[in-house]
Amino acid sequence: MTANINSRKYELISKITELESEQELAELEQHINLLRAKQRFGDFIKPIRETISIEELKREQNYKPINKVEFDALVAELGIPESIEELLAMLD
Repeated sequence: MTANINSRKYELISKITELESEQELAELEQHINLLRAKQRFGDFIKPIRETISIEELKREQNYKPINKVEFDALVAELGIPESIEELLAMLD
């Protein structure tokens, strides 16, 4: 088994030495760093996306908007006499 792993390593080294592109080498380094981070931290490490839309985030996080009528009913039920401005002033 060790011989097979070593053989594969040498094959990879051979392929790496054939690389001529700086970009390919940088991508390979990034991939190796990601693999090592995953080994160390498990699935907590994930690559950062270049772009994402609000719609994608909503779908991924299973976002459900709150119903305004229900929200207003809950606020009225709480019976807070201060206005929003007064409550915000209390935070200062």
